[in-house]
Amino acid sequence: MPESENPKMEQEEEEKQPNSSSPPPPTSADDPPSEQPSTQTNAPPFDPSRMIGIIKRKALIKELAAVYHAQCLSYCQELLELQKKWEEDEISEAQDLYFSWTKVEEKDMVDEARALGEE
Repeated sequence: MPESENPKMEQEEEEKQPNSSSPPPPTSADDPPSEQPSTQTNAPPFDPSRMIGIIKRKALIKELAAVYHAQCLSYCQELLELQKKWEEDEISEAQDLYFSWTKVEEKDMVDEARALGEE
C-alpha cells in the first residue's frame, strides 16, 4: 500500500523521526495553571427551600406508591375471583361429563344384561 493512502502510518513515521525544526513537547511545568483540573467542586450553597421541595417530592412518591399498591391489590382480588369462578365452571363441566358418561355406561350394562337374559 503506498504511503500516501494511509495518513496514520505517515504520522507515526514522522513522530518516530525527530525533526529539528519542531519544538519539544511542553512539560507539565510549562502548562498554565488554568488548564489543570480543579480539585474543588463548585457545590451550591445550602438552600432550605430545596429541602422542602425534596420532602414534598418524597411524600408524592409515597402517595403514588400507595395508590399503585392499592390498585395492584384490587387487580389481584379480581383475578382470584375470576380464577375461582373458572375452576367452579371447570369442576361443574367435569361432573356433568362424568355423570353423563356413567349414565351411558349404566344404560349399556342394562342393555347387555337384557341381551344375556334373552339368550
